[in-house]
Amino acid sequence: WHSARADVRDMCRSAAPSAERRPGSFGHFNCDPAPDGLLRLAVARMAEAEPAPSAILLGGDDHGHVPPSRDGASALSASRRAVASALAAAFPSVPVLPALGNHDTWPYFTAGEAAGSAFAEVAELYGGHLAPAQRRHLASRGYYC
Repeated sequence: WHSARADVRDMCRSAAPSAERRPGSFGHFNCDPAPDGLLRLAVARMAEAEPAPSAILLGGDDHGHVPPSRDGASALSASRRAVASALAAAFPSVPVLPALGNHDTWPYFTAGEAAGSAFAEVAELYGGHLAPAQRRHLASRGYYC
């Protein structure tokens, strides 16, 4: 979603005046990561460091900084599904415990019933190891105990 020639000082939304301000092959933390490269690298390094963890705590806000034309509910869903797929491939039997952030719903900062579709999708992707009541809470409220 970003250009390799973009400026990291404005979340890669404009052309960089010099090579020092470009994101590089794995993206830049101010920009959306290079297509798939950073996610693949991060999951590979996780597997190298701990091939069989007891669980994975997934912090929220895994959707990158993107231009408005690439933002929206479908973009957030695609991002969630890409992360879930990568984690499932590398850690097939490891429970992933998601923590939702303020940029995991659309519009951003949405909570309660308005965020229901995002909560339901997260429960679908990661709720398989939860007890039925926990999965229902995750799907309807965005949290579980």
